[in-house]
Amino acid sequence: MPATLPIPPARNKRPRFPAPGERTSRSVPSDQRDGPRGPSSFLLPSIGFAPIITFVLWAGCLLVGGLGYALPYSRPQPPAPEPAPVTAEKLVVELTADPLPATDSLTPPDPLAPPPSAPPLPVAPP
Repeated sequence: MPATLPIPPARNKRPRFPAPGERTSRSVPSDQRDGPRGPSSFLLPSIGFAPIITFVLWAGCLLVGGLGYALPYSRPQPPAPEPAPVTAEKLVVELTADPLPATDSLTPPDPLAPPPSAPPLPVAPP
């Protein structure tokens, strides 16, 4: 008879839930639990190291930017360029006694008249 191989235990077992009334580590007050309790695990139990460093760098950049905006610039500024000089000249104006041109030639076109037609466009032979 061939030898039988032992059956390995199932790896995907369902999680075991506590029975009603059974004490678990969550039902024990935090000061009575076993194990070391450092200040970092008490104050920041779920925050990692990278987010804290990121926040410190971000706050430092914000502080430097705010100080640069608030504090005056200590170096002297270059003087503003002078505006270009104004050039002026005399104009000789002669008045005449001639009458003004007739205003009939400057009458606006009739708004109800059809617009002038455009010249026909040449068509290429087929």
